Amino acid sequence: LSVKLAAQISPPLLFDEANESQRYISYVMNWFISIFGSVHDGVLIVDEHEVVRYINKSFERISGATFAETVGHVLSTTRPGAKLGGVVRSGKPLLGVRRKMGEIEYITDMHPIMLNGKCIGGVTIARDITEIRQLQTKLNKSQARCNDLLRQINKEHAATYRFSDICGNSPAIKTAKRLAEKLAGSDLAVLLRGENGTGKELFAHAIHLAS
Repeated sequence: LSVKLAAQISPPLLFDEANESQRYISYVMNWFISIFGSVHDGVLIVDEHEVVRYINKSFERISGATFAETVGHVLSTTRPGAKLGGVVRSGKPLLGVRRKMGEIEYITDMHPIMLNGKCIGGVTIARDITEIRQLQTKLNKSQARCNDLLRQINKEHAATYRFSDICGNSPAIKTAKRLAEKLAGSDLAVLLRGENGTGKELFAHAIHLAS
């Protein structure tokens, strides 16, 4: 797999000596390993025989697998239920597989490694979503708390009085009630003005319930 990958990323080069060619291949693979080792996502690579050839530190952290127990072994023997082998056999990617290892939740994308139309291996990319899930849980709790507070506020300030609760036979009261009833059926904003104790709250409740 190492030789095939090296050939895939660079056009063929002519070397006078075999050891120079080997040094070049070693350089390319070390370059790849440095890249994979520096990324935050987990990376696992198998060859065409489904033997694990590489995992990075992030994959160890996310999945719980260890380099010593995984690399050099057939994937299905070290990680029962792994789906990357099916990707290698079918040559088709498998995306968005959700997994959980202890407290860590992660999503894996699996892709075949193709060379000249032939599948020569497969790669799994694992993304840790534990922090996202924790933030989502906190957000849901905050939203539930806001909803509770909103219900309490609405309950404490719920309109309870209707126009029928406003008593009075004076011309001023009757005129105010007729005007308020008319305004309640419109989309206009209503400003209530008056001295304390003159019934502004009663009118406000009645207009709200009638609107």
